[in-house]
Amino acid sequence: MRHLFSLGVWLALAAPALSQEPRQAATSSEAVAQSADASPQLLFGIELRRDRFGYHFTNPSSFDTSALVPHFFEQRYVADNLWADVRLRYFAHVRWETFVGVTPGARRRSADDHDTFFDPDGSVVVSGTTGGVLIRSFEVSQRAEISRAGPLRLFASYRFRLDSFGL
Repeated sequence: MRHLFSLGVWLALAAPALSQEPRQAATSSEAVAQSADASPQLLFGIELRRDRFGYHFTNPSSFDTSALVPHFFEQRYVADNLWADVRLRYFAHVRWETFVGVTPGARRRSADDHDTFFDPDGSVVVSGTTGGVLIRSFEVSQRAEISRAGPLRLFASYRFRLDSFGL
């Protein structure tokens, strides 16, 4: 995973520099569109995001039984947070947009973590907690407009997000 992230960061930084080869002559309408998009834009933002995470896993397990019994595990997080972000739009052979966002501080939010076991005698056993968790997040993404055909646009992109949960 670390190598994939390193490759993504390298591509985000190197792709625009590597694509600076000379362009072929454009028609006058293409030249006007390119000149309007040619000036880079650096945008800063503050954003309030409403995020919810939920996980559900089902597998046979045991809880005070000698045999495996039906079992599921669930986690739910309310991860609403304030984000600070930077967005860079530029033209380097194709139109690019690079985004980096971070939550400036960890916020305490609610979280649930429960295991449910269905015992052979018919009883249902639930074990787990509900409480607060600290959430901090980081995100980087990049998008390139590969092609246009009238109102249709074709993009290639990647997005990496890391959420850190603590007590």
